[in-house]
Amino acid sequence: MGKRGPQPQPAELKALRGNPGKRAIPNTASSVPMLKKCPASLKGIKATWDHYGKVLADMGILQDSDGISWELLWRTWADYLSACKDPDFSVSEKIKIANTVQRLLDHFGMSPSARGSIAVDPPKKESEFEKYLDRNKIAT
Repeated sequence: MGKRGPQPQPAELKALRGNPGKRAIPNTASSVPMLKKCPASLKGIKATWDHYGKVLADMGILQDSDGISWELLWRTWADYLSACKDPDFSVSEKIKIANTVQRLLDHFGMSPSARGSIAVDPPKKESEFEKYLDRNKIAT
């Protein structure tokens, strides 16, 4: 019998969501943040691949070890887009593909429900004094 309940979330997502229960977040295996190049076969969605890849890599969520899942997400998305353009696809086939895309988006925290409890600090605004200090720095 398989595991029950929702799949465990990556430590990076748990850290972004905060730790209201004050339970220890286990150390999980992780690799370096990455953004691999979009395969040539997915040239129609390259801009989307690059945009969301950069966002998630900057957050530390998209890592080198996620490459297969990341590519699978965008291949499935490309299939969904082509299915929507093809009148031969039935509605139920489109819904199946859309549900697969939704599950893959949830793995990366890219849906409203998956992102709902993520707490992110707003970007810190640099004060005039810090701008002044940065302006006077000597390049080394």
